[in-house]
Amino acid sequence: MYTFELSDQFLTKDEQTIFEDNLNVLELDPHIWGVFECLFQSGLNYTKPFLLKAYEDSELSGAVILIRCGKYGKALFNNPILSGLFDIFPVPFYLWLRLGC
Repeated sequence: MYTFELSDQFLTKDEQTIFEDNLNVLELDPHIWGVFECLFQSGLNYTKPFLLKAYEDSELSGAVILIRCGKYGKALFNNPILSGLFDIFPVPFYLWLRLGC
């Protein structure tokens, strides 16, 4: 059985070791975790990172970084009036960063 947990905290050091084999397959250095962890230290009011953890029979088996974006009108419209109107009601948009874990 699979269960999921959404958190605003990044993986602990112990949880990171679970994915060592994945890093080896992708030929990534374990220091990549520091890069991902920086996302969780740089959230803004309308941009916030989350970690979705997947558990198989109560054991951590996967992790995905999701970033909730709010006011992103400037990314859609070059016109300040249109982007401002779009940002009046900040509809959330979720971006998934593929970790490969």
